[in-house]
Amino acid sequence: MPRWIHIVAVSLALQAAGCCFDCPQTLAKCGTAVDTTSFATHEETKRFIDESLVPFATQSCDWMGFAAITGRSQGTSCQRPPVALVPTKLENPNSSPRRAEQIRRLRLGQLNASAQWLRACHDGSTGSDILGSLRALADTMQAGPQRLAGSHIVIYSDLMNNVDPLRLDKGDYSKADVRAAKVRDLRAANQLPVFRDKPTITVRGFNLLVGRDPSRAPQIKLMWLDVLAASGAGEVSFP
Repeated sequence: MPRWIHIVAVSLALQAAGCCFDCPQTLAKCGTAVDTTSFATHEETKRFIDESLVPFATQSCDWMGFAAITGRSQGTSCQRPPVALVPTKLENPNSSPRRAEQIRRLRLGQLNASAQWLRACHDGSTGSDILGSLRALADTMQAGPQRLAGSHIVIYSDLMNNVDPLRLDKGDYSKADVRAAKVRDLRAANQLPVFRDKPTITVRGFNLLVGRDPSRAPQIKLMWLDVLAASGAGEVSFP
């Protein structure tokens, strides 16, 4: 068989199997949690979002869900709808790469607007319920497109959860057995988020807590690492 016929035959077989040489790479399902509490009063928090959210989504995401961190994060009025970065068949009937890129660029711009809207939102509640926000975000992501493999989350917060059942503004969490007991209590009360696909989690803004309370920040970081691991998270970073 001539070589060119063999190559064409292999190419047709791969296309029949659903493979595509020039199709855009499928990226992940992503989520963004935005702290609307006193954390948002720091001018740096606007910059954190402006400088990092769109580059993060450009590199990693085909879909983005949102959740606000308030004093009562689940059921808060501070909500934004998810944004699909990949057009539907109806939006791009001819599967044009150029049209797909136009839609993607437009919607990437919407991400920053949604996150900044959440940052400025107030629902009248007091305290900071980061754990509840992550439960809500996990539910939103679970309801997102199932075809996307893998997931990534970015949290814009100093992680100072100061409402029950996780009062990090008091108590000593420096010992591993104390943290393990708290995780057991949270799991028993169904208060842990349920993450799928072992999402990587990036926390932006924790440095504000380090600067404000350097002696307490290390144990709070350890408590969150244990909580997130027990919730099904993958790698967690604090850039």
